Amino acid sequence: MVQCAFAFTRRGSGKPPASTGLTLNAMRFAALATDYDETLADHGRVLPGTEKALERLRTSGRKLLLVTGRDLKDLLQVFPRVDL
Repeated sequence: MVQCAFAFTRRGSGKPPASTGLTLNAMRFAALATDYDETLADHGRVLPGTEKALERLRTSGRKLLLVTGRDLKDLLQVFPRVDL
């Protein structure tokens, strides 16, 4: 699981990449937006290990945003864990 991500900006205290004038700053993301089918789910089902990772995401204070073309009723039939 990724603990930290980085962004390049013109301000900050990180070391600049070669000849870009940009600096490296650590960021903390508040949410994970992911597609459901064949990204979060494997053949339509979320694997137990993936579900545990999503539980850790939630306990860290972050939000899960499911991005899908499915109707909500259909999504809830295959993934009822709306508590995540």
